[in-house]
Amino acid sequence: MGLPAPPEEVDEAKAAFAGILECAEPARTYERTWIGKDGSRRVIASSSIGRCGAGGAVRQIISTGIDITRASSPRMPYAGARTNSGD
Repeated sequence: MGLPAPPEEVDEAKAAFAGILECAEPARTYERTWIGKDGSRRVIASSSIGRCGAGGAVRQIISTGIDITRASSPRMPYAGARTNSGD
């Protein structure tokens, strides 16, 4: 799987994606470092939710995100992942 996450965050990114596939979960918000095609690191704030069908399986994943690199520049290059599961 080609993830835009830096190597030190790949396992966290995979775990976050797996959580989206659980239909009972509310929308999740994240702040994560992504690596651009040019190799630059960008901090992306995003929100994702899995939309489930009648059988309980995820039919769609709806996500939105914004580049907040400038706003979080003191935390670069390792912004880390933060999740908020609606608590």
